[in-house]
Amino acid sequence: MKKLINNCYDKNEDSELFIALKDVDMYLWITDDGDFAYRIGDDGKVIKVTASKLKMIVKNRLKFAITIDDENAKEGTNLDTIDLHVVSRDIFNPFSSEEFCDVHGEICRNTFRTTEYMEMQAGEYKEPKAILALIMNLVNNNQERFVYFLNWFAYFFQTLRRPMTAILIKGKQGSGKNLLVSKVLAKLLGEAQTSVIGDKAIRSNYIGGMFQGKLFYQFDEISHSAKDNVQMQNTLKEIVTNNVVQLERKFVDLVNGIEIFGLCLFTTNKPSALAIEHNDRRYSVFTTGENLNNNDFLGYGTYEDFSEALEAELDDFAVYLKSFKVDEKLANTCMDTLEKQALVSVTNSRFINFHTALISKDIGYFEELKNDSLGISFYNQLESDFSKDVVSSNNIANYYTAVESDEISSTKLLKQLRTIDSEQWHTKMTIGDGSGRYYLLENHPKREEKLASLYGTVEAVPVVANNVEIIKPMNPSLIVQ
Repeated sequence: MKKLINNCYDKNEDSELFIALKDVDMYLWITDDGDFAYRIGDDGKVIKVTASKLKMIVKNRLKFAITIDDENAKEGTNLDTIDLHVVSRDIFNPFSSEEFCDVHGEICRNTFRTTEYMEMQAGEYKEPKAILALIMNLVNNNQERFVYFLNWFAYFFQTLRRPMTAILIKGKQGSGKNLLVSKVLAKLLGEAQTSVIGDKAIRSNYIGGMFQGKLFYQFDEISHSAKDNVQMQNTLKEIVTNNVVQLERKFVDLVNGIEIFGLCLFTTNKPSALAIEHNDRRYSVFTTGENLNNNDFLGYGTYEDFSEALEAELDDFAVYLKSFKVDEKLANTCMDTLEKQALVSVTNSRFINFHTALISKDIGYFEELKNDSLGISFYNQLESDFSKDVVSSNNIANYYTAVESDEISSTKLLKQLRTIDSEQWHTKMTIGDGSGRYYLLENHPKREEKLASLYGTVEAVPVVANNVEIIKPMNPSLIVQ
């Protein structure tokens, strides 16, 4: 991929003044309301100014005064506005080769930027062992999933055409999900062109700005909301596959929707973070391996040393991806994994909504219980439970029956809840007070102690990079030992 051409002064490249401005890395154009805009460098902040202020700023940069549209000015000092681009609006287009481009008769400024890694070509490289080992850990050392992930990302990195698929990586905290994004993927695609979207942000009224002008979306810890699950999941499905999505931006009228260019990666520590339908063709779901603290950061010792190793391999990983023999059909086909089947089995189920409401202590989900005398009693009991970060084992079936109007025994309900989150609803995750037993929720002071008793002490087996079976992208002779 070639570097985006800065053609700011292409209307009169021989202008002495333009040559002087390029020498100080300053670029000017006219806005649609007749003012001027400028920036310093290819990626500098765009600043809008009046003509009088522009003269002062240019004088400071060039060390001589300029005029604007003055035919009698000294040679090389007059800025002739007819030689500047008049920009109607900014666009984001990874497939345009020039910054200032004609779109249906109007001049637009393309805000997309290539990174140095995008501009690299296939060829020789040193094996990026640390990065590949991290990806292998994130797919729990499954070679088929390892190849799938690399093919999926390499397809996008080579073409910037996003596949109609997304990947959900779920599993242990500290396994390297965010590390891969922040230290590797965001660097390759441009940190300014990467959007990390959390649960609170995705539920705000104006989310369009998080998606416009981006190449990569990380949906981090997006949770099931008991109330708005259907609407939220439909929005996420549209973002994964649609070219244009109706997403609102603050102070911007919603007319044509927002163009979506980015690759979608979902990451979570939660067992049930995404609703997936039985006929889904969008999502692949993988489970991570160990917390990196438990395997000596894959043999690199410390977080700092591992981070340095990842960043040192970015050049080689970019060439590795450019050299990868991509299977386009595979990139656009989701994998049917056991983890995905588990999520499918609970999608559209009242049990998962009920489970999510309990673990998130969403008292609003049970609001309708206040409408009758029996329900208000259960509501008050549950509100008391949530204030103590517990859920009563004795009353849990009553809570479900009251809010869902579906009678069920505690045994059957807990069986369903354990298929969603076996850890949360394990019998060892309870405490008693003489009158009954209570399941512990997040922030309860004894929860960590109970988790430790649940799993016991596990001796981690180090996984070092040199022991990881690595896929070779093309001709092995390209690898520099």
